[in-house]
Formats: sequence, C-alpha cells, structure tokens
Amino acid sequence: MTARAEAASTESRGVLLQGQNAAIGANMKSRGDVRLNTSYWLIVGDIYGDFAEHERVMTATRCKHYLDTTSLRSDERFILGQGVGASDADEIRAKLRSSGHPDALYDFDELAPISLTHKQTDRHVLISCLRNVGPRAYQSQLVLDDASDRLCDHVTGQHLAGMVLIEASRQAALGVLECEYKNTSQISWGLTWSSTQVQFLGYIFPVPLTLTAKVSEPVGTRSESRIPVNVVVDWDQLGKPVCEMALTGILLERAFLAKLEVKRARQAVDALWAKYGHDSGLDEPRSQVNVGIDVAR
Repeated sequence: MTARAEAASTESRGVLLQGQNAAIGANMKSRGDVRLNTSYWLIVGDIYGDFAEHERVMTATRCKHYLDTTSLRSDERFILGQGVGASDADEIRAKLRSSGHPDALYDFDELAPISLTHKQTDRHVLISCLRNVGPRAYQSQLVLDDASDRLCDHVTGQHLAGMVLIEASRQAALGVLECEYKNTSQISWGLTWSSTQVQFLGYIFPVPLTLTAKVSEPVGTRSESRIPVNVVVDWDQLGKPVCEMALTGILLERAFLAKLEVKRARQAVDALWAKYGHDSGLDEPRSQVNVGIDVAR
C-alpha cells in the first residue's frame, strides 16, 4: 500500500468510527438512558486487537483488566461488539455487577436456539433470537465468539471475514423458515438449498450488526409436497447496509429427504470403493489424496 493510500485508509477509518460513535449515541438516546457527557466503550474480541487501537475501543482482556483496576464513573457505559467469547462476556457482566454497575453493559440478546439454526451446540450459533417485525420478516443480531468459531480466523484484526456473515445468513434463513412453516402444516418440512447469491457493500467491522430476513414463495409453484422458497437477508451496520444475501431452496417432506440423503451417501461410498477397490487398504491413494476415512469403521 502506498503512503497516500494508507493515509486515505486511515482517514476513512476515522470517519467511519465517528459515524459509528454518533450512531451508537443516537441508539442509546432512543432508549431514554443517555446522560450528559456519558462515556461509552466498545468491547471487541481479542482477535480484533488492531481495531481496538481506535479511540474508546478495547479488547475483552483489556476490559477485564480495566474493570479490575479502575473505579468506574457513574456515566461509563460498555457496548458489546463482535468476537467477545461467552466466558469473557460472563466475566465482564460479573465484574460490573460486583462493582455496583450492573446496568452499564449494553448486551446482546439471547442466542437463537439450535433447533432453529440447525447446530449441535450453541457455541456455533452466530445469531440472536429472531424477532418477528412484519409479515414473514424477522430481525436478529450477529453474535460472534472468536474463541469458538473457526470462521473468525482472519489475517487482519480490523474487519470481519465475509464467510462469517454468509454462515450467519444461512442460520437466519433456516430460522425464519422454521418459524414460518413449522406450525403451519401437518407435514414436517426439510430444506434443500439450490442457490446462494451474496453481495458485500463495504467493510464489516466488529461493531453491533443487525440482520433483517424476509421469506417469500415464487407465485404458483407450491404443491402439497413441495414448496420453493426465497429468503433475502440484509445486514445493517449502524444504519448503513453492508451485505445482502439471497438464498433459494425447496421445502420437501423431512422423511423423504432423510431417505434421499441416506441413498446418496450410500452411492458416494460405493463410488469411492469402485475407484479405490475394497481390498486396496487405501495405502497408495492415502499418499496422494487425504481420503479421511477409517476403514475399520
């Protein structure tokens, strides 16, 4: 990067953060609890150490040290940004309670349940509980734990990896489909995705992020056992759109999809043995291709 480009980049980050601070202040004011000269801190995960060099931003580790060594003023407030691990967040909450400032933290909403996001553990859930905000429309927040999700691994500590929002959008799309179709039919639906389109509109930083997900059906395509669906997920970063993602898929009977998956899995294994042979032991292919199969199982 040239010196001129680096200077322009630094200036743009400064303007962005000024806008973020103004938007955060406006959001707090709308909640009716802003005091004159209130001081705000944004807390981010340790992986975003570079971003924490900006004014009034600190990492979770630095925040815990600050709370241990500083007598808080009554006007100090802390805003959870992205990447703060669950254990770090719990420690920060506990320290604020013990210091007599339990209301000084602007926290995330609860995580969306794994039944909606189709995860086996809530450590991999990236969104908060979905709130219905209109006909077939829902809102949620990004909740990123840099200690749990490998998608957080990134070469810079300033912005979020785009794959994080793609996975969070997928979780949101699954969630809204569960909300919309789970109790509207006697059929237990399952989903097969057919396409995904994503557009990034700018850098995405470890600040509070809101998504809006809307589901629709192409006109005249529904049948008793098949429902084509579209889900559009729009991401907002402090009043500015930063990402748009459109997903299309088909709802089919869950029992049918389960049988189809087993059948296709069997075909994949058969194709593997047809290529390498049952009795080869995979010794030669293992040296060339990481097959990743324990034959004894």
